Amino acid sequence: RYIHNEEQKLALKISIASFIILNTILAAIISVSYLYEYREMNQELWLESNMIDINPGIWKIIKNESLNSRWPRSDEKNRWPRDIIVFDTEKNIIKNDYLFLDDIIINNLFLLKEKNNYILDINENTYLIKRKNINESVIFFFRNITPLRSFHITLIIIALFWSFIGLIIIYFLSRYLARITIEPIREQSRELEAYSHNVAHELRTPLSIMRTNLELLRIKPENRFIESTDEEITGMEHIINSLLFLAKPDTSELNDELNITHKTSEIIEK
Repeated sequence: RYIHNEEQKLALKISIASFIILNTILAAIISVSYLYEYREMNQELWLESNMIDINPGIWKIIKNESLNSRWPRSDEKNRWPRDIIVFDTEKNIIKNDYLFLDDIIINNLFLLKEKNNYILDINENTYLIKRKNINESVIFFFRNITPLRSFHITLIIIALFWSFIGLIIIYFLSRYLARITIEPIREQSRELEAYSHNVAHELRTPLSIMRTNLELLRIKPENRFIESTDEEITGMEHIINSLLFLAKPDTSELNDELNITHKTSEIIEK
């Protein structure tokens, strides 16, 4: 039972360690993927906000054209981005073909500074926002990062699901590997059990003979019963000394010769 419990504990430890390592690797991959995509959006937003400084003519297009026009996002060709909202300094909307904004959201937008990019929740979506002040107008560049977050949350859920499936598979595989690992210990346990049984039998035999000799001495006192008891005591001492010798860690090989004829005669006599 002890070895069986140790086998289960070993399998459980291997499974938990594998589960933690696997989830750590998956979490690192998903996190790196999210940060990479977020960084790309952040950099793209900066490039688009700087396009107006590079080509002031884009500002005229923004003022006069609909933001729903399908302009490709490419700073190399100096074409303006689509996801923007333009205000004047009094917070009045000059152009907005993108989002519905109430006064609270507009006030929150104007709290943003021009130097950094910001994350803001608007109408149940999350946006990456960059503010740009040009002349008497304020432009806000938007990127909806909700799909990005949803995609990576879905990845996390899928990873957790399959990691739990993997945990079950790893547990049974660990049980198999633990059984193979502990098999030598189990074999030693069986050998120790058989050895203990043999030693107990060897010690029980002289005790039985001595008890019989004592009973015979009560009936008929004779020296041969005393001599027989003394021989059994000597035999028990020999067994105990042998056990102590075998228990030593650096036991050398025994080279004592054994007279099988003499030993057989003693056994028959007993």
